[in-house]
Amino acid sequence: MISIIIPVYNSEKYLEECLRSIYNQTYKNVEIIIINDGSTDNSDEIVNRYKNKFLKFQYYSQKNKGASDARNLGVEKANGEFLMFIDSDDYIEENTLELMYKKITQNNADMVIIGHKKIYNQEKKIEKYLFDVEERKKFSNTEVLQKILNFEVRGYICDKLFRKKLWKKLKISFESRRYCEDWYPITKYTVESKDIVFINEPLYNYRQHSESSINSSNIEVVRDYNYAVNQIIKYVENNGIKCSNKDKNTFKMLTLCDSIHEFYNINKFKGNKVYSFFDEEKFNFWKCSLKDIFIDNNLKLKTKFSILFWKFKIYHYFK
Repeated sequence: MISIIIPVYNSEKYLEECLRSIYNQTYKNVEIIIINDGSTDNSDEIVNRYKNKFLKFQYYSQKNKGASDARNLGVEKANGEFLMFIDSDDYIEENTLELMYKKITQNNADMVIIGHKKIYNQEKKIEKYLFDVEERKKFSNTEVLQKILNFEVRGYICDKLFRKKLWKKLKISFESRRYCEDWYPITKYTVESKDIVFINEPLYNYRQHSESSINSSNIEVVRDYNYAVNQIIKYVENNGIKCSNKDKNTFKMLTLCDSIHEFYNINKFKGNKVYSFFDEEKFNFWKCSLKDIFIDNNLKLKTKFSILFWKFKIYHYFK
């Protein structure tokens, strides 16, 4: 059985489509666990309309504590052998659970990773995200960690299926009131997994819209992004995790470039003072040399120039 954990907070615009996509799944042995995280809209009414449609349905309400606490409660209540997390404004293709269940059981794997689509509501644009992998292959934890560090696999919680037994054994939880709260737990789970498999189809539909917290221009998002990056780097380096210095360097450069881009978008009105404000935030908690930037052939030329322009404090001239 798959336990599907859905945190809900003021999702009335999208929640019905989310629940309908689960109800219409070809694989039916599911347990739905919904945590209403203090919604003030009609989300509760929508959930109650679907309660009797599923054989196994748990519904909890709590004061607004954030998605992390809601997911942690869902894991605590889950009875299934496998865990999947779905955001209440997203939806899945009708064969998603069937394909994931077959893949993880037939390969005796610890995790399945699927492709996804990003759906931009305002721009009416869809982007597909697939993997350059051999689908029939079982990947080791070190192979997938390398893909995470190189941004070939992102640390999203929702495009994956997990074994609950391993999740509980590792005592994984999401840190409360954080953005990017899934990145470090996903990395830790990956490192402790034995076999990992992929389904190279865009089965998860990840909606991008202005109401989504992670898409807001918010300095706390940048701070928590860097907090997660620091957690991952410390975990890899302090636990002797097998990965190359090159992959670690690539991860540092890619995340530094992301931080520069987001921080500048928030603070571009500060002109050339933006660099000192960036340093005050201590986002650049590692120092990169010109050699680090130039010898890394995993980095695109655009990424290299962005870091160089920032390093020489001329980034704002090109924006």
